[in-house]
Amino acid sequence: MKYGNVCPVCRSRYGRRIFSSPYPLPAAKTLNRLDYEICFLCGVIYPSNKPSVQQLHLYYKYHPDLNEPNHVKRGDRVLSFLKRNIEMRNKKILDIGCGDGYLLGQMRRESGYLYGIEPNDKRRKSCSELVKDAVVSESLSEIDPDMKFDLIVMTDVMEHLLEPQAILSRTKKMLAPNGFFYVDIPDVSGKGFISDLFFPHIHHFSKDNFQLFLRRNGFNINDSDNYDMGTTFLRMFFCAAEDKNSGKLVVPAASARSAACRIEMNVMKKLEGLDRFLNAALLKLEQSLFQRKGAALVIYPCGLQIQMLLQKFFSKLPENVFLIDRNSVLQDKSISGVSVKPPEVLPSIVDDGAFILFASGDMNTNKALMEYVKSICREKFESDCLFFNGKATAALRQ
Repeated sequence: MKYGNVCPVCRSRYGRRIFSSPYPLPAAKTLNRLDYEICFLCGVIYPSNKPSVQQLHLYYKYHPDLNEPNHVKRGDRVLSFLKRNIEMRNKKILDIGCGDGYLLGQMRRESGYLYGIEPNDKRRKSCSELVKDAVVSESLSEIDPDMKFDLIVMTDVMEHLLEPQAILSRTKKMLAPNGFFYVDIPDVSGKGFISDLFFPHIHHFSKDNFQLFLRRNGFNINDSDNYDMGTTFLRMFFCAAEDKNSGKLVVPAASARSAACRIEMNVMKKLEGLDRFLNAALLKLEQSLFQRKGAALVIYPCGLQIQMLLQKFFSKLPENVFLIDRNSVLQDKSISGVSVKPPEVLPSIVDDGAFILFASGDMNTNKALMEYVKSICREKFESDCLFFNGKATAALRQ
């Protein structure tokens, strides 16, 4: 048991380290490491070391605009949930982390007073083009501090924040009298992909400890439920009504402490599944290295699972291995002695033939990447999918 780091939810110091995650930061030549602890009293998982606010802002500012096929489907669910609770017409709405505007675009049918916050340049531009009558800013600091909103929405954002306590306090001040706040987050106690545990997710909540978090910040919950988008999401709808416990230390109930034990068991089960998965992928990677015997071997993309695989098993990769990723934050980072390069260099690599291991954790993404590489490389390569080898992949989702 470690004493020292303060739990962001119950403010106790009863936490211990349970796992680490590699992550890239701008201007760093190698990958950094984020160490996660679990609070023994309430079960929230939080980092013991953090990147700075400026570093994290740069990460999201320059991260590539990833396609999220589930966003439209999730937007329908969110809008239906909101309309079930409040009258949406003529409401002034702020969407924090609005992305490409999928939700603001659907809300436009209900309200004409729309505002969004999005740090990523490409996504912010896409949002402005999609929802032309919305005011989209890069950060909360650009919003007039005296402006009040009838509804503030945060979908899949809270887990990415360095200081969720500060954002909750700021959000409460921005709500109009009788204003409402909607949030959804991955539920760490539910099913989900192992990647949900790692960077860029900074904090991990369950229903019990997130409700505790809200009580400490003066929010009363109006409605809540769970829904499944591959990962179990917990969504809560609540108002900024004053609570007598606001700002005070609220001791976790026995149910929360019991839930903390279940959360830890769930996380450890997922980590064991990840270990089996990486060992199976290692065998496939080593087989590819042996069969190529000096010919070019390309790994694309270099997401979290690849980073963990290479760091765990390879101190230095052979010279014939090339790492490719379109994330500009990751490019030029050294992983196991090899610098990550952008996809634009692929034609020169595969000109004399190459073997490409498509290493996304999603089969549809791998297929899309394969078609893209075919279009720029005239099919001068052989390929396979590193992470799809039967039962090993199933271990990633518990």
